[in-house]
Amino acid sequence: MKINQTRIMEISGKKFAFDTRHLLLCEIDDVYEACIECIQNDKPISSLYGQFDEQKVTSAYNDISEYIDVGIFFSDEEYQYPYSNEASIGCFSFPPEHRCNMACKYCFADHGKNYSGNVTSFSKDTIEQSFNFIVDKLYPNFKGYRIDFVSGGEPLLNFDVIKQTCLIRNKYQDMTGKPIDIFLATNATLLTEKHLEFLSKNNINIGISLDGTRQSNDISRIYVDGESTYDRVLQSIMLIKDCRTISRSLKNIWGLCVLHSQNCNLLETLRHHNGIGLKTVQMKVARLPKDHPLSITENNLDQLMEGYTELNKAILSELQKGDKTLISMILNDNDYYGKFLRRLLSRTPVIYRCGAGKNKVSICANGDVYPCDSFVGIDEFKLGNVFFDPDKSKFEKFYGFSIYENPSCKKCWIRHLCGGDCYHNSYLVNNCIDQPDEIICKLNNHLAILAMEVLIEVENNDVLSQYFDRVLHTRPSTY
Repeated sequence: MKINQTRIMEISGKKFAFDTRHLLLCEIDDVYEACIECIQNDKPISSLYGQFDEQKVTSAYNDISEYIDVGIFFSDEEYQYPYSNEASIGCFSFPPEHRCNMACKYCFADHGKNYSGNVTSFSKDTIEQSFNFIVDKLYPNFKGYRIDFVSGGEPLLNFDVIKQTCLIRNKYQDMTGKPIDIFLATNATLLTEKHLEFLSKNNINIGISLDGTRQSNDISRIYVDGESTYDRVLQSIMLIKDCRTISRSLKNIWGLCVLHSQNCNLLETLRHHNGIGLKTVQMKVARLPKDHPLSITENNLDQLMEGYTELNKAILSELQKGDKTLISMILNDNDYYGKFLRRLLSRTPVIYRCGAGKNKVSICANGDVYPCDSFVGIDEFKLGNVFFDPDKSKFEKFYGFSIYENPSCKKCWIRHLCGGDCYHNSYLVNNCIDQPDEIICKLNNHLAILAMEVLIEVENNDVLSQYFDRVLHTRPSTY
């Protein structure tokens, strides 16, 4: 009996067959659906002759058989995509300072307090050892590397660490002949023109956190004293846009936005960000315990899904007019919905949620190593310390958390599109990293259908199809 990898669904009043392995979507009619069901149930197609025209049944069955011959819709055996790190970029992140000048209500790092080490700032020696640990020992065969100054504290509170990191980065680039990129995620409340001059000179890209309009942003992203941060952040964005002495790449700011129970108006956020010159945006769902007031729960999930539905309608409306503004803003591997769009449009299956522990780690000021920023301070997820040789067996266990090993994911129809739940979110909700959050699973199913609506629109338009084929081939996937 053939292995079934087909899901029949109705989208916008039409029937489609979706190949869950190849991420292939084909429009079908009742005859094709009946033929697929016969194959699924191991019945002869002759059983359909009294229901449909015999010639149409035979023609449909022959068409489907051609797909089956190349492993589409059905296959002879269960196939698992292999995973290889050989072409990967090795990523390591760290906060120059484990503290922050803001008090965002959803901060998973608790404004730097999740880290309990005695040393809160990175020393030159720790930075040097971090490079040695990652480049020379843990990921020596990777084709390049990326440093992220991200969560756990506001990087601009200790700009000297960023300067020191650039000097060591330059040395390691010369030694290895491999590129080492740097990305800075900042709340932008401390940003000055001197910072920009250095960032531009050292080819550092920047992301600025802003949760949308003033009203949306100030729900959570506030100063320690509770005051609004919106005006100061907007001032920094305009400083970058108006500065004539910095590089064009630095002006291409990533807009970083967090979605939560009180911030579900995605369309409004994108239009706001586009209006202030942010052309690349990532909107991610806050990872919080279910009893947190900003958490996405069964009680408010519909509100978030409605927000995504509204955004998708606007994307489709634009595409029908040849306008690609909204979809282009989120068509990246970091936006929560954008990655679904990207994978489906390019038919790029994934088997992991992210690279945590496999090609990505987070490092603390005392040298402790964790699979990602979110796990910092949770002892059971400590993988080592940069001042000692890596115990690779601790890292290799993360290869065992693919969609094929996860009981909840292995039979899910969107597994190759989703990659599973965030490990940290699973841990927060279920106290283990291999049991996904059911709320997120419902959201992901919704996003998969929305992405298919976009795919249908694109594939029915030759101009759009050619455009996205070209764009997606010039934006390689992270995983």
